[in-house]
Amino acid sequence: MDPDCAICRAPAEAACDCEAKGLEVAVKQAEEKVMLSIYEDIRRAQDHILEHFRQLTEQRKKQHQDRLAQVHEQAFARYGAPPHPRTLQDAEMELKHGIDGDWRSSVHRYPEVLEHFFNLVELSLPADDDPAVRNPPTSSGAVVPRGKPPSNRRNNSYKNDFHHEPPYMPGVDTGLGLYAPPRTPPPERQQRRGHGGRKDRGMRYSQPPPPQHAPYAPYQRDHAPYMG
Repeated sequence: MDPDCAICRAPAEAACDCEAKGLEVAVKQAEEKVMLSIYEDIRRAQDHILEHFRQLTEQRKKQHQDRLAQVHEQAFARYGAPPHPRTLQDAEMELKHGIDGDWRSSVHRYPEVLEHFFNLVELSLPADDDPAVRNPPTSSGAVVPRGKPPSNRRNNSYKNDFHHEPPYMPGVDTGLGLYAPPRTPPPERQQRRGHGGRKDRGMRYSQPPPPQHAPYAPYQRDHAPYMG
């Protein structure tokens, strides 16, 4: 004689999938507990990559400021006027390309960094004939009581004990069918792409440059000639 469903109490002939779903939920919860250390390694890899990119960006921005100071100094020394706008645009484009390159190189390091942190994890499994494997602990409290619950409140509480879903954890694909929630968000779109968003791409050289001035009468021009 086949027993009734341990969750919904339906007869065995109904062939419900409550027990199968309950087992699937229990397996997922057990896997998540085992994968906690791996999730932590993934978070560390994200933090490492983002911190590396931040350091590269700060260094490149400092070089950009030094470059602008040098351009202004040369323009005033030679022509007594501010640098040409296109000279400043070229410096901004150089900064943007540098930041884009730093971000690409940082993202491409994810496999290397993840492999490093995954190699730090040690997992040991007992043999199949180990007593802990052959005789897992059982709890008498896990036995489902017979009979129908006296009220809907008890019934709902009873079902919730078996039907609760594991917490939704969006984030990074671990390659094992599980996902790890990211702790550190990636840089904002404006920060990732440096100065100037997509709207500025087509506008940087869409307008013709200002007319260049002759090298004489330095104190009457608005800016120095373009030095590309």
